[in-house]
Amino acid sequence: MSENPLCSVICATFRQHTSLPIAIRSALSQTYPNVEVVVVPVKDDMETLNVLKLFPIVKVVVSDKADYVHQRNLGVQNATGKWISLLDSDDFYLPSKVKADLMVALSEKAYVVYSPLLKADNYFRIIDFIKVEPFSYEALTKNCFITDGSLFLKGLFYEFGGFNEEKGDMAFYDFWLKTAEKYPDRIKLNSFPGIVYCQHDGQMSRQVPKPERDRRRMMVVAESLKRMGRK
Repeated sequence: MSENPLCSVICATFRQHTSLPIAIRSALSQTYPNVEVVVVPVKDDMETLNVLKLFPIVKVVVSDKADYVHQRNLGVQNATGKWISLLDSDDFYLPSKVKADLMVALSEKAYVVYSPLLKADNYFRIIDFIKVEPFSYEALTKNCFITDGSLFLKGLFYEFGGFNEEKGDMAFYDFWLKTAEKYPDRIKLNSFPGIVYCQHDGQMSRQVPKPERDRRRMMVVAESLKRMGRK
């Protein structure tokens, strides 16, 4: 395996032109030397498209609809990296995020590397440290502690048919569960945080009522348990 395999950072975005430059710069400023940044805006989001003109170095893949699962699918499909990391356009990476994750991936022969998070307020001030659990399939069925921004091998994306757009905000939980079912020994923890998660009222998770999120979560867990021959 190459010492410095290409990592593609996928940033799906919609009407977040104010925070987007911070996200992009955090991906471009990685200490790891071999990073591709792929941004997926929506075709009628002109403010975002104008912002992207300031970043000619990034690859831009325009989506025909504002659906972040669909946008991320497009981004991965157009990425050239062996490894993928997802970045929300209202969050940002710490400078060593990709390097630290890849060091774990290469040394421990991992297919997925997840890590704790730092939480920030609307002014990008760090206000909390979000711990994550040691990995086990059983623990993952109770709580999705593998975050969207985790590093993963691109081959998994094609093996599992991409992110299931019909599952909406649970598409990524579904993806991690499928990976955990087949490759439980290839999911590893990087104990150092790499992502700063910026909490605000416009987030996708806050647009779906909690009872509905819980129902969707239970459905993807039930499907996973069924595939595993468990109840």
